[in-house]
Amino acid sequence: MPRVLPGIQPLDDRRLVIVLEVDELALARRHDSAIIDARVELALDHRARANREREVATSLALPAGISVLAQITLDGDGITQPRGTIGVLAPEHAEQRALHAHREMFPFDPGADVCDWPTIAVVDDARLTPDRVWAAPIPNGAPWNDIITKIRAASEHMLHGLQLLGTPEDALVSRPISRAMQTRVPALRDQPEQQVRGTLWLAGPPGHSEIAIRASARSTLFLPGGDLGMRGTLLVHAQGDPLLGLSELCLDAYTQMLVELGLRRELGDSALAHLAAGLATRRIPPEQTPHVLFACFRPAPLGARELVALFGAIHRVPIIDDGVATRMISIVDDGSFLARTVIARLGPRARRERPIVVPAIPAIPTAAPKPPPRPVHWLDIVVEALRERIARCGIVVPSFAIAPGTSEPMLELADHLVLAGEHPQLHAIAAACHARSACADAALDVLAAHAVTVLNVGLTEVTDAAEAAALGMLLAEC
Repeated sequence: MPRVLPGIQPLDDRRLVIVLEVDELALARRHDSAIIDARVELALDHRARANREREVATSLALPAGISVLAQITLDGDGITQPRGTIGVLAPEHAEQRALHAHREMFPFDPGADVCDWPTIAVVDDARLTPDRVWAAPIPNGAPWNDIITKIRAASEHMLHGLQLLGTPEDALVSRPISRAMQTRVPALRDQPEQQVRGTLWLAGPPGHSEIAIRASARSTLFLPGGDLGMRGTLLVHAQGDPLLGLSELCLDAYTQMLVELGLRRELGDSALAHLAAGLATRRIPPEQTPHVLFACFRPAPLGARELVALFGAIHRVPIIDDGVATRMISIVDDGSFLARTVIARLGPRARRERPIVVPAIPAIPTAAPKPPPRPVHWLDIVVEALRERIARCGIVVPSFAIAPGTSEPMLELADHLVLAGEHPQLHAIAAACHARSACADAALDVLAAHAVTVLNVGLTEVTDAAEAAALGMLLAEC
């Protein structure tokens, strides 16, 4: 005989609970297809009834005992917009992350944090739809997406504000580290459990770097290589190695900071030193420093393209003192960070000129007549151009001479570097120089390369390495 159990009440008052034996259940189903096995539904109804009896919350404040880095209030009306309190957690308190959702102040069970960085959120929104047992909101639909978007935006907004507060006033340039920055680093791009926030900055010249790391397990110092001269503070939430991907992240941030510096029109010594280092290491192209002039060079400052070409060459670059006149590209050792950086990047190619000892000229008796001046020669213009090109390669020729009436060899080394006065090719080069022909420069470069070879054969101080460097420079200009 069927039995009604009044002690078990469905949530829907129109439904009845009847206990049937097996044969009775089979007979009933043959006559009424609406009869169902309600044991699972009754269990769910029981959970829902217990949950719905929870006390309504009176506050949307963060739970007691929660320690946050910062918190913010969502000022919605709770009907068309969410209201509540959002807090971002320190890495060491990440286990407190959660979403405490309410519907008309009815408290659901604490849910999973919806933010990338560990965050605790207490929110109320009448648009939330409870699940079958009133334990949690159903995570779908436009209202849910709107709530989650606002919680995530509030979390990142607070982190950005913390980053700005951590930047020192003397920073040349700074870069906040956001989730978007992580996506640029392959080691962090697909690691949601590895989150990095904070700020990196440049506050001095290139050199030693030191980044303070505050991680879930411990705090430490991270010392990236590369002479970046970078400082910063990073918050790291990680399940594994807290230093994973940080080297690549720092290099990427450094490049972005160089790009920002390169677009400025007024730069100090430290900023110019960073840009010189960035151009030397090809972290930025010269097109990204359109207004920059590097003033530690003589006879004139170099632009970014010229500096890149100098770093890519192989010839020696003289180091001179400020105030010394020169026609060769030289570095002024003025003690600036820029000069130190350029000299360090050039390495052994940058060195001081050894002083050339000029022998004293014996006094000429006053009674002796002065020798008549040497008449101007057709090849003088070639001699001067040749002297300038060889000196630009870092090779000093004590003197030149022209042998009149001689056609071979074109060049030879005796007490002087001697040019054959009647050599037809030398006369052709001289004619091109006098006429300012377009081919004159190329011809002079080739002639200078031949002269360097002659000097290497005749002078022990002109080594094979010096000859190779000079030939590379001269023939590259042809």
